[in-house]
Amino acid sequence: MFIGAHVSTAGGVERAPENARAIGANAFALFLKNQRRWFDKPYPPERVRRFKENLKRLGFSPEYILPHAGYLINLCSPDGEKA
Repeated sequence: MFIGAHVSTAGGVERAPENARAIGANAFALFLKNQRRWFDKPYPPERVRRFKENLKRLGFSPEYILPHAGYLINLCSPDGEKA
């Protein structure tokens, strides 16, 4: 059984696996960008590398990680840029 929560990425996305492990989770969800903005800058490669290393080091399987969409998404919008 996999149990998790939506975890903080404060201090960098690479901290999410550590935050999940700290609460005893073996799965987790996270925002990949500010949830109240349409766009954000891409993550630097070093930050992505550390995120992947932390997943492996802490034993998280990628299929049990849920990237969460921002709050601004509106799937019913007639504007394709916002749907």
